[in-house]
Amino acid sequence: MVKKNDASTIKDEAKLRDIMGKTMDIAVEKNQPKLDKHCCEFISRSPFLCIGTSDANGNADVRPRGDAHGFV
Repeated sequence: MVKKNDASTIKDEAKLRDIMGKTMDIAVEKNQPKLDKHCCEFISRSPFLCIGTSDANGNADVRPRGDAHGFV
C-alpha cells in the first residue's frame, strides 16, 4: 500500500502520463457527461450495482447494492 506522503505517490495527471502514457482514444470516447437513454435502460434492468463515492480528501468508498431490477 502506498502511503500518502510516499515519493512514489502520483499527485497529478502529468506524473500519471509519464508512467502510463497517453489515454487511448477509444477510452476517451467512452466519457459521457451524463447518462444517455441506453445507460438508463441498462441500469433499470440491473439487479445489482456498486455505488462509489469520495470525500474532499480523496478517500474513496464503494458499496454494493442489489434488489429486484428497477430498484434504481
